[in-house]
Amino acid sequence: MSFHARPYAELAGLDAMRRVLIEGRRASPHSGYIHLGDLNWWLFYLLRDYRLEDIAFLWEDGVGRVCGWSLLTPHLGVFDLFVSPEERVAEQLAPMLAWTEARLVEQVGEQPPESLVTMWVFDDDALWRAVLEQRGYRRDPAYGLLYMRHTLDAIPAPELPDGFRLAHVTDEIVEARAAAHRAAFGSARMTPGAYRQLRRAPDYRAELDVVTLAPGGDVASYIMGWYDAENRVAEFEPVGTAPAFQRRGLGRAAMCEGLRRVQSFGAREAIVYAEIDNPASQALYRSAGFRPTNRIGAYRRPLNGP
Repeated sequence: MSFHARPYAELAGLDAMRRVLIEGRRASPHSGYIHLGDLNWWLFYLLRDYRLEDIAFLWEDGVGRVCGWSLLTPHLGVFDLFVSPEERVAEQLAPMLAWTEARLVEQVGEQPPESLVTMWVFDDDALWRAVLEQRGYRRDPAYGLLYMRHTLDAIPAPELPDGFRLAHVTDEIVEARAAAHRAAFGSARMTPGAYRQLRRAPDYRAELDVVTLAPGGDVASYIMGWYDAENRVAEFEPVGTAPAFQRRGLGRAAMCEGLRRVQSFGAREAIVYAEIDNPASQALYRSAGFRPTNRIGAYRRPLNGP
């Protein structure tokens, strides 16, 4: 069967992209597919400076059924490609990959990066790794994530220092929440306006945007939860603690509260990603009961390669 790509078109396009991920996770729960929360985070925050019709493309079959999507991050030379489980075979993936590469190079323009990169390759996804390697991609040893899972069978109770309390984000604390993110990640991109835009993402739930508040009202730590109700799996991304409040158990407290809340929504499990070279985040997640299930790597191809 032949497929063609068309540009993203408003929220109908997002619904189709979400459906690919939901069906993919149902078929392969812990390999090959990102969580729908990642898609919301990417489109409504990380890639907000792009027009989505320029960087997001839906793959359709001859009768207009969406069976996959490609997403480009031109300034980094990065792309993502996810295909529905029933169509996820090498004969379909290879031409989709070639098309996505060509489109990315076209979008990059006159100053192309030295290589093209895709960053969500699961270690046990032999099919996708083989397609990439046939195209000339090799694993980037400098990048890796632990895929960690919590089965929600034993959630530690949140423990807070005196004067601190748990809450979730409301309009009144958006600016404090954005400031905590900027402090935690050393990035100026999370402005109050950017945070308000993120809160308009279709899968955003304020009740899962959990914070610990210091006695003076500052946001000390936070977790943002995303919930796939069909698969009953939650994800937490991003997770952070402002430097002034670190090493007090506040990140763990927010995470434990987030786990309790997603369980009340009906979740059966939760996932997080931890950078391989970030032992502090790994320790936080382990302390809350997460355990590694898989690894995720980036695959890179020089532009002068095959």
